[in-house]
Amino acid sequence: MSFKLNIITLGLLAATSGVSAADFSVHKANLQGLKLDAYQCKSCIGEKHYQGELQLSAGWAENDDIHAGNAFGDASDGLRAAMDADVRYRNAGYEANVQAYQLGLENSYAHLDAGRSGQYALNLDYQLLTRYDSRAQTQLWHNNGLLLPDTATRDVDLQLEREKVGLGLAAQYGVMQAFINYDHEQKTGNRRSSLVTPRPVNFALPVDANTENLNAGL
Repeated sequence: MSFKLNIITLGLLAATSGVSAADFSVHKANLQGLKLDAYQCKSCIGEKHYQGELQLSAGWAENDDIHAGNAFGDASDGLRAAMDADVRYRNAGYEANVQAYQLGLENSYAHLDAGRSGQYALNLDYQLLTRYDSRAQTQLWHNNGLLLPDTATRDVDLQLEREKVGLGLAAQYGVMQAFINYDHEQKTGNRRSSLVTPRPVNFALPVDANTENLNAGL
């Protein structure tokens, strides 16, 4: 192993050779002349600590194209209100976090987790996703799996909405760890479909599906 020492390093080694090292211990500090009564710790964190941001927004919207909702998070007309949040809480080992994005619109999510480090944790999730296609007119109506003709022309919004709720719990006791996670998703709306009888006919196909997932482990 090779070492490279410059002139300054050699000079410091020579100056300190044979001299005992200085003692920088806290109990050796010179406190004379300090005004301790006026001291304030601006960076200290107390037993309870809140930190984060909360934002509320409101507005009015009108649109002639439902597809615009993909860019603005909502295709409805009229008054809109939404909330964004990013908040954290700490208290003697306990902690909680809350996050939300555009909560109140048709494309939004919210997340909550809370617990105590090394003991347990709980989390809750909510998500709403909406995909807008277009507004369509049809004289065919889908009813209990059958396509029925109608004398009147109907306006239908072609859009799919996915709403998902999840819940999770984890616990630890010594070397043992256990968890359980559950989520439920519901998909509703109308999508494009067609058939040939004998010429192509387009219609809106209703969508109503539910999906559940459960995971657990030890």
